[in-house]
Amino acid sequence: MPSRASCSSSLLRLLEPRVKTPPKEFKTLALIGFIGNTIYQPGFSLGLHNTTATNSAVIIGSLLGIVALLAWFFKIQPVSRLTALRIGVGLAGVVFVIAAHGIGFGGGTPPP
Repeated sequence: MPSRASCSSSLLRLLEPRVKTPPKEFKTLALIGFIGNTIYQPGFSLGLHNTTATNSAVIIGSLLGIVALLAWFFKIQPVSRLTALRIGVGLAGVVFVIAAHGIGFGGGTPPP
């Protein structure tokens, strides 16, 4: 994951060299990045231990919709009715995929 972020940051710097981060915002961004990764990694490991890799991947894939709904809820980003419907259908799909394999939290490695 760090290599992906490094590559994308380098590519962004090449494509948009004029964009500058104000010094006072740089500290905030660095803190958010550090805390986000510090919380994300143990959370991902615990989640993977308590469910299957497939469920973990589907849940992580649904985070985009969850973040969009949180941004709407906290009035950071407006969401149209059509967008809300699309997010709802996407999240319902996640629930159906996970439920199709049996809803449970008894993780570990599945038998061969």
